[in-house]
Amino acid sequence: MHGDTISLVWIALDHIGNSDTRVRLWLVLKLLQALPATRWKGLVVDREFIGAE
Repeated sequence: MHGDTISLVWIALDHIGNSDTRVRLWLVLKLLQALPATRWKGLVVDREFIGAE
């Protein structure tokens, strides 16, 4: 089964490399403002969207 994905929130980094946990948490908060978690069936993130928090 194939499907399409749409980026709901993103930010252009002002440096080369990955974002840090602070930026990733900020992105999730922006997503929650736009689309409350009670409406989610699932969430797919990039393989580098990782951290202790």
